[in-house]
Amino acid sequence: MTFLVDSSSRVVSVLIALLWTLTGCLAVSSAVLDTCPPAPPEAAQWQKLNDEAEQAYSDSNFGVAELLLVKALDEAKKQHFESERARTLNSLGVLKQEQKRYSEAEKFLTEALSIREKLLGENHQCVIATLIDLGGLYEDEGKAKAAESMLLRALKFSESEGEDSLQLAVVLNNLGSLCYSLHKKEDARRYLKRALSSYRKLRPDDPQIRAIMQILLNLYQSAHQYDEFRSLYVEFARGNPNANPRSLLKAAHVTAQQADELATAGLLGDAETMYNRSLALFEASAQSDSEDCKSVKAAYLKFQRRSKETSDFQDRTKTSQPD
Repeated sequence: MTFLVDSSSRVVSVLIALLWTLTGCLAVSSAVLDTCPPAPPEAAQWQKLNDEAEQAYSDSNFGVAELLLVKALDEAKKQHFESERARTLNSLGVLKQEQKRYSEAEKFLTEALSIREKLLGENHQCVIATLIDLGGLYEDEGKAKAAESMLLRALKFSESEGEDSLQLAVVLNNLGSLCYSLHKKEDARRYLKRALSSYRKLRPDDPQIRAIMQILLNLYQSAHQYDEFRSLYVEFARGNPNANPRSLLKAAHVTAQQADELATAGLLGDAETMYNRSLALFEASAQSDSEDCKSVKAAYLKFQRRSKETSDFQDRTKTSQPD
């Protein structure tokens, strides 16, 4: 099948590149969660230092943030503000992790966790927030079992808050990302589908949604679950900021040509993925009933028959070979 496509078009080439590259989502810090109780009025000086430190951190002025957090920690100790001390320790742990000073980060976060568990109980939101951060730290350190242990504890406690909880969405996201990196694909798919559902309800414009979708697309592709793949890919393509019906249609044509070329070259797995991407792009551009889309569907069916014949022949050849 041949389409007349201006494949040099900048919009189409940018779109193809963005839709081709499927990367993984990163773990989310508990910083996105507003879980800490407000400081008492008498902790005004601590609050001032903490606010200035948070601003410095958001501006990537990590040295200034560290100095301010150390002062805030001293203030909390002096005034015996245990909840605020734990919050500052947690912030210092996250900062040290950002600086890749992992042993210091672990010291601060484990102390924060200990204080929070004693003050608030093990299933309090602040405790869960520290478990999330410890999970992220252990993952960065390559301590996969420890990371999974922290996140499973966080999952157990956050599930008691119900499905419509941003904290649960973050835990599910981080567990899914961790399982994906550990090649636990079934677990990753299960966690990330729940995370995606929660983010859609609670934060429909959060960029983390597209990151989760990218990993799920990879998982569906590797499992040959192409019905799920196409359905999600339609949404993913339409949500691309560079996309419009015309550019999506052009991308569908280019992708179909690439699928044909891959099939001809005998790269069957890559070809099957590209056929499904092309069909999803036709649907995303509202052209799934067009003659061009029908041609791609026919080519894909022919490809599937040929692939099955090849697979059956290889199986018969293996069976007929002497031991």
